[in-house]
Amino acid sequence: MRRMDKQDRELRVVGIVSAVCFTALVLLFPTVKEEVEAKPVIREVEHYVYQPPRREYEPQPIDCSVVSETTIYDPTEEEIELMARVVMSEASLLPIEGKQAVAQTIINRMLSSKFPNSIEEVVNQPYQYSTADNGTPNSECYEAVEAACKYEGFPTDMYYFRTGHYHSFAEDYCQIGNTYFSTERSKK
Repeated sequence: MRRMDKQDRELRVVGIVSAVCFTALVLLFPTVKEEVEAKPVIREVEHYVYQPPRREYEPQPIDCSVVSETTIYDPTEEEIELMARVVMSEASLLPIEGKQAVAQTIINRMLSSKFPNSIEEVVNQPYQYSTADNGTPNSECYEAVEAACKYEGFPTDMYYFRTGHYHSFAEDYCQIGNTYFSTERSKK
């Protein structure tokens, strides 16, 4: 018998609490149409749109017509094929200048003491280049690789690129399409 009394008391308490909550809701939130229209529930919210940081200087224009008489690097057939696949994966939607700039970053890294000293090691560094098999490289990819091996217009410390905005840890160099190329940050 005691058990029923305890359950009855608990039910009464729950009923009282429910009634108080319902009354509070009715008092706090009006149900009259005019009052609801007078107090809009939905308010305009300002949405944040990411804007990359603006630099105080303009990136330098590039002149891809600068080709040296001598070869900067003479790659093997395997290296040409590997770089063309990277260019296809990373820059298939860019104009020839963008494809050439991507190939140039590979060569610049390979020639730098800060990165591995072979094309294959540079390309296969974790999280650096995509070599996904997204089709056979087209003739522009091979032209870009060949031009990068003879091109002297890009800085030799242009190691980085990404889409959307410049890297925060490097100096802005140029934008080609939606790809932003950066050089090593100069020490001041």
